[in-house]
Amino acid sequence: MHRITYLRKVPFTKYLISFLLFVSGLYFLIYQNIFFGLLFAVIGFGLMKTEGSQIDFQTQKYRNIQSIFAIHVGKWKPLPVFDYVSVFKTTEGKRISVATASTVMREEIYEVNLFYENSKRITFYKTTNKEDAFKMAMNFHRSLNLKVLDATNAQNVWVTT
Repeated sequence: MHRITYLRKVPFTKYLISFLLFVSGLYFLIYQNIFFGLLFAVIGFGLMKTEGSQIDFQTQKYRNIQSIFAIHVGKWKPLPVFDYVSVFKTTEGKRISVATASTVMREEIYEVNLFYENSKRITFYKTTNKEDAFKMAMNFHRSLNLKVLDATNAQNVWVTT
């Protein structure tokens, strides 16, 4: 395994809406109004974008990425020497606004964090599935020979040593 790539999943409805906006924008751009065409196309294109991370073990570098249509963009940084990997349980809020009303939807997520220099960390992976988070942590355990810390409960427990 030379490179690990994580991309945050885009909900199907968001992807569908962004695709429809993009295609509508192209239609307006060609047949109707250039301004509305560009506006719809840019909004649709922007909604298709997703975020993530990559680690390249061959070059010993990592980067946070923006991705669209499997094209990843981000600045490579030197990979630090990691001390351990942690699976951490937290909640993440997403603000949803419609006209004059807005609300925050909270979701329980699991983060896979790589720690280095005692307390610095890189959050590499986020998921709503605990088993999925531990599978990713075990990949880092095997690839980088790191200890795995279970920080999903009040009492932290070392899963591997």
